[in-house]
Amino acid sequence: MKLRRAFPRGRARVPGLALVLTGLALASCGRERDDTPVAEPVPAYRAPTTVLEDGARSIENHVPRERLRVYTEPAGRVRLLFLNGVAAAPRSDGGAAWPEAAGGRVVVFDAWGNVADILQGAPRGAAPLGRPLFAAEAGGRLWGIEGASSLLFESGRPREWLSVELPGLVQSGARGVLAAARSVHEFALAPVLEQDPLLWLLDARGQVLRTLGRVQLPENAFLGQLHNAGWVVLDAEGGIYFAFALFPEVRKYDAAGRLRWVSRWPLEAPPPPPRLSARAGGIQPEFTAVQHGITLGPDGRIYVLARGASGAADRLVVLDQDGIWVRTA
Repeated sequence: MKLRRAFPRGRARVPGLALVLTGLALASCGRERDDTPVAEPVPAYRAPTTVLEDGARSIENHVPRERLRVYTEPAGRVRLLFLNGVAAAPRSDGGAAWPEAAGGRVVVFDAWGNVADILQGAPRGAAPLGRPLFAAEAGGRLWGIEGASSLLFESGRPREWLSVELPGLVQSGARGVLAAARSVHEFALAPVLEQDPLLWLLDARGQVLRTLGRVQLPENAFLGQLHNAGWVVLDAEGGIYFAFALFPEVRKYDAAGRLRWVSRWPLEAPPPPPRLSARAGGIQPEFTAVQHGITLGPDGRIYVLARGASGAADRLVVLDQDGIWVRTA
């Protein structure tokens, strides 16, 4: 089944926050860069260099020439959770990888919250990474996920593109396994069947290893793919966590695919239900996402970026390993 973009990318952007974990401290990040086109790696390529200016750490990437600056440097080990409303993917070394769609790159943070690398460019003779929606680590390698295709990076260099033909997008990875789920970024206006899976686990070559869960059937069959869209993240022990995009529910599956728990909570300001409308010469979906991402902290807790009373993605729902609500920040 081919995926299609349901709305312009601009409508999918939401205001967000950067969260770094030492307790739960807030950090602000910014960037300075020019619009030099991304080029494929060349033999003279130099690795990014970290410099200190006025007490702020930045990293300079020489192809193209640009800088990404981190203004806050908390003491001790930290992990980036969300930046600009987008979840950062946990890495096995305690760091994180954050996809920056507007910059056409994946920014890699180390376990102390510093920028360690910037992944961009293209394998020789292939297209460059364009607008990555997700980042994932599997088997010590990093992926930048752009729609149904993913670009593999090894030792900071782009190696090869991998295409996955599923109703969902690869969103997360751990222990050499990738996880895919339907996404509000790209989906088809098509029904789902009662026996269709909710999630997919894949090997590093994009081959399906196992399916997890079962979809829910909405009242409007043509919203079936959207109704079951959401966000998925894997932990180092093989646990799989899924947050539905359109309603406040998180599920955990174990490494064998068994459902371990379901966590739900009431919304401060419930949005109108999704619907189809005639617009721009066609039928378009109208919907409001109430959950905008999920990730894991080094404390083992689950962090969900959610819609608040204002309608913005400005709430952080924190759950423990048993799915019990801890707090909302």
